[in-house]
Amino acid sequence: MTDLLTALHLSVMLLDLKIRMMEAIEEERFDLAMTYHLLILVRTDELQAHKWAMSPSAWKIYETIHP
Repeated sequence: MTDLLTALHLSVMLLDLKIRMMEAIEEERFDLAMTYHLLILVRTDELQAHKWAMSPSAWKIYETIHP
């Protein structure tokens, strides 16, 4: 269950980072947008690692909540 909660938390964090990156682009702060992009890449790798560590039942729940 811990892996599931961590994966859901990372999914929400990724969405927040994507929104912030788009806002930085709109404000023409491209250095900040690139920093957010790099954070997105790191968190995406971390999320993939947690997905592989999940039990099959937790994976089913995650896919139901966040397809």
